[in-house]
Amino acid sequence: MSPLTSPRSDGEKQIARARDYALLLLSHRSRTVAEMRDRLRRKGFTPEIAEMCVDQLSAQSYLDDESFCREYIDYARERKPMGRIRLKQELRKRGVDDGLIERALVDMTEEEESVMAQRVLQRRGGVPDEDLPFEQRQRHMRRLFAYLARRGFSQSLIRRLLDPYVRGG
Repeated sequence: MSPLTSPRSDGEKQIARARDYALLLLSHRSRTVAEMRDRLRRKGFTPEIAEMCVDQLSAQSYLDDESFCREYIDYARERKPMGRIRLKQELRKRGVDDGLIERALVDMTEEEESVMAQRVLQRRGGVPDEDLPFEQRQRHMRRLFAYLARRGFSQSLIRRLLDPYVRGG
């Protein structure tokens, strides 16, 4: 019997099925090693099969947490602006190591983060008009502050952005 027609063992079939499923998932979006391991286990593959599959995909550069971090940060810069705090939370939630996260965030400057916060502020309608009564203006500013904080921007950055409007009004 030739190697092409010989029957594969159950383990080999399971690994092939896990790999096919993993590639299907990767065709939709990039994943971290931890996300892929979790998805394979939830699909019913044994931890051993999931680990072997993840190891193969990592060796072939289909899974790379460092690249994932860079891609996710670029996505945040372009599409869904968020601050360092939120980026760290999101990447941790996806199972990325803290060291990798820190290395990926090294390139993000305070100025760049400030520009992202300003974009969020503009999308949110900007600061309230000075014509508003003081109480309404203050309430609006508190809501903007809270919203920017939920988006992961630091309190010091938010204050720098909003203080001129608070003091000016």
